[in-house]
Amino acid sequence: MFKFFFCHSRITITRKITLKNQRSNTQVLGWLRTVLMETYCAIPCVSYESQVKELLIMSVEVFCDNLVGRNSLYKEFLSEDEFALELCEKQSTLLRDHYAGVSVLELLERSAPSKIGVELTEIRNLQHLKTLLPRDLETCTTNVAIRLFGKLFSKYKERRSLIVHFVRALQSRIGEDHVEERTVLALNLCTAICAVSSSTRNDKSSAWREPAKKLLLAALASTNLCVQRVAARALAVMTRDENTVEMRSKMCKSLELTAQRSRSKNLHAVAGAAHAMVSVRRILGGAKFETLNIRDAVMLFDIARETRQPVRTWVLHSWSVMLRHSGAEFERHRASSLALAEAHMLALSAPSST
Repeated sequence: MFKFFFCHSRITITRKITLKNQRSNTQVLGWLRTVLMETYCAIPCVSYESQVKELLIMSVEVFCDNLVGRNSLYKEFLSEDEFALELCEKQSTLLRDHYAGVSVLELLERSAPSKIGVELTEIRNLQHLKTLLPRDLETCTTNVAIRLFGKLFSKYKERRSLIVHFVRALQSRIGEDHVEERTVLALNLCTAICAVSSSTRNDKSSAWREPAKKLLLAALASTNLCVQRVAARALAVMTRDENTVEMRSKMCKSLELTAQRSRSKNLHAVAGAAHAMVSVRRILGGAKFETLNIRDAVMLFDIARETRQPVRTWVLHSWSVMLRHSGAEFERHRASSLALAEAHMLALSAPSST
């Protein structure tokens, strides 16, 4: 009997050591792959033009096919003035519980919760923190893979096939069992499209842009705040890089149409479309945006009638962004801005859409 237990214990210990060694070997191989991709990111593409296809396949496998992890690279593409959205998302539950059933007069006299006060003192530091250093191998590998993809995308002839592959990968993860996985994948893909924008700015080919726009427009309806913001940024960059005013105007009109069609179906899509519209204005500049003949103020003011979340927070933030980038047109929006602020101050107890 003693001999049996001794043998069983030795087998168990051996298995644990083997599993530990396997995990260790997997980590070593993962770091080697990450270092390899980082090396290719640092080397000019001319040195390895014959290997572009293989390297693209490797990078896509990391952030799309095998979905190694969630990237933190997306923070580099977000504007600092969107920090208010992050704060609203983090504190919405705490604020709702703290101010539940409170009248307007009591609300004005009541102090903010101590937890919120402490966090507000750290906002200045957080606003200047562009990206957090990844703490795990999966995040680091995913970041490097997206960087490499952004660098090599313009060197590959079959660019449209890659974007179509992204769309199919996202469509294959539909259902309640794939919610988290789909969110991570959508964030990675939107970040990848943002990464390629800088390398394809002078790319005259438009074959890959159409499926990319469809993917990004769908991502605007995500319930994840980061996915919506990155998708809006990517759409804004792609609109800026269009060759003609007509194409830019067409993109903005598709955002208007998305907001109109989603009013009674998906409030997240309405919020995302509103934010994407002002993201286009921000990246083009007020004067250049006015040449598109897009009445974004009319669109936002109409959407602002909706007091349910998340539209309420997003449209008010979008309106403030529009004002900051309205240039000489600022004076024209003064009266409507005051009316909008007054209306939403009176609608303090807005029902949630969730």
